[in-house]
Amino acid sequence: VIGGDDHRVLRTPYVIDDAEWPIPVVQAGGEDNHFLGRLDLYFAEIDGVWVLYEFHGILLSVENVVPDPEIQSIIDYYIEMLGLETETELVPAA
Repeated sequence: VIGGDDHRVLRTPYVIDDAEWPIPVVQAGGEDNHFLGRLDLYFAEIDGVWVLYEFHGILLSVENVVPDPEIQSIIDYYIEMLGLETETELVPAA
């Protein structure tokens, strides 16, 4: 499950264990958090059904990452086109 509505930061997946198979829940926070999440899922076919048997998840901080100039120019184009002041105005208010 990929969450996001409550803007929590889950540094590792939360696991729902009350199902037949574990269910990982991941979430990288909201617009005030600067993370990129990675979730690796491993499946196996058991009796004709694909089953999640292992997973690993982490959050990576992007706080001090230098923006890619090409991607930044795309963002800047939309900021200008929409008449906005900053990137944060691109995110709708909750």
